Amino acid sequence: MIQKLLRLLLAIAGSVLAYLAAAVIGAVLPAGGGSRPAEDRPHRVLMVAGPIHYDFLIPLDAPAKARFAFLETAGLQLSHPDAQWLLLG
Repeated sequence: MIQKLLRLLLAIAGSVLAYLAAAVIGAVLPAGGGSRPAEDRPHRVLMVAGPIHYDFLIPLDAPAKARFAFLETAGLQLSHPDAQWLLLG
């Protein structure tokens, strides 16, 4: 009986430690292999508060249009001359 309880406690402690280790590793390692964009100029990304959530506004410059080009197949006109921002929410 005591051995089963000890095994259960060790399993719970091991699971918690594994979760914490994964969280630390995930926070330390950069996403995408640490690659950086070729451009050095900063991008201005805005956040707009809605009644129940937030939306992100991404400027539609050439790299953003290239990155989100797949949205053109869904009917969005990112290449429109008046398009300046992409709203994600």
